[in-house]
Amino acid sequence: MHRRYIVRSAVFCLMASLLLACGRPDAQAGAVGSQPNATEIPSSPIVQTNVAGTTQPPVTTLTSSQPTTEASVAPVAYSASYMTAQSLQESISQSEMIVIGNVDGIGAIYNTARDTQDHTKPAKNTFSVGQVYTFHVERYLKGTGPVIIPILQDEGMILLPEAAIAQVDIDRAKAASGTTPLNKGVQYLLFLSHTDAFNGTTYYGGSAEPWRFVLAADGSARMDTPRDAYRMLPANFAPPDAVALLAQIEQLVKAAPSATPAK
Repeated sequence: MHRRYIVRSAVFCLMASLLLACGRPDAQAGAVGSQPNATEIPSSPIVQTNVAGTTQPPVTTLTSSQPTTEASVAPVAYSASYMTAQSLQESISQSEMIVIGNVDGIGAIYNTARDTQDHTKPAKNTFSVGQVYTFHVERYLKGTGPVIIPILQDEGMILLPEAAIAQVDIDRAKAASGTTPLNKGVQYLLFLSHTDAFNGTTYYGGSAEPWRFVLAADGSARMDTPRDAYRMLPANFAPPDAVALLAQIEQLVKAAPSATPAK
C-alpha cells in the first residue's frame, strides 16, 4: 500500500520571509474523539442516492492560540509525486472499503512524516501536515464498518529544524500543496484503505489516485483529483454519471472479492 506519510523525494522548497515567530501551538493535537459504537452497515444494492449540493463552506483547520497573522521562519515544500490506478477495476481491488457519505467533522493534525530509522517516531526535520476528518458513511459499496470512520489526508509539508511550528506554517503549507480539503456539505464516493494508527486510532485514506469522487446534485460524478494526477489517468477511467459509476462499481465488486478485508 502506498504510504503517504513516508517523506517524499520530489520536493521544491518555497522559502518564507524571515519574520519573528512566537507561540507553540500543539501541532500534534490529540486524535479524533471517542468513536460511537461500531454500528455495522452492510453492503447494499445500488439505488439512486439523494446527493447534496455542491456549495462548500470554509473548512476549519487546526485551532490554536497562535494568531494566524504571525509569520514563522519554517519553509514549506511541495511534492508532485503521485501513485495512480490505471483503471476503475484496479482502484476497487486496491481498496479495502468503498463508501458513500459526507464529512461529519474536522479534527486533529498529525505529523505523518516518519523517522527513516524508526517509523514509529515522527521525522525530526520534516512536518507532513496530516489532517484528520470524521466521515459519516451512508452506504458501503465494498466492505463493512462503522457509521463514522476517521479519514487522514496529507495536505502539505514543512521543512524545519527540530522545533515546534506555528499555525501560520500549517496554513502556508496547505496553500502551497494544492491539495483539496474534504469539505462539508458535499457527498463523496471514497476508495479507502487503512493507514498506521496515531494515538491508538486507525485512520483511512486513499492508496492511489483517484480515491475521491464528488457525487453532485445534477447526477454527475466528478473525480476530485489533483491536476497532475488527473493527467496521468486514462480518459475513460470512470463514467461521468453517478448512477452508471455506482452500478459499474457494484458489478466489479461482485466479480472480484476483496483481497484484503476491511479492519
